[in-house]
Amino acid sequence: MIMMIQQASQSLTTAQTPAFQLVTGRIWKGCAFGGIKGRSQLPDLVDDYMTGKLKVDEFITHRQPLASINSAFQDMKAGDCIRCVVDMRKD
Repeated sequence: MIMMIQQASQSLTTAQTPAFQLVTGRIWKGCAFGGIKGRSQLPDLVDDYMTGKLKVDEFITHRQPLASINSAFQDMKAGDCIRCVVDMRKD
């Protein structure tokens, strides 16, 4: 399994992918945002999170109030954080 994540400002080209993997019978599949079916699978994920089976909080590296949303986007574009949560309740 090969997983690739790139910054929003970069594009994925064939030069960045291991070409040998393509000619040896491998199958490449991709997804955006996890490829979840929101209507049928999201309720189960929420239940798993609420019961502690699905760990999400460990991947949140930054928290910003809504007033600092531009800073959150700058951090994301710069690759300085894994996941930033914007709290709309705090100023």
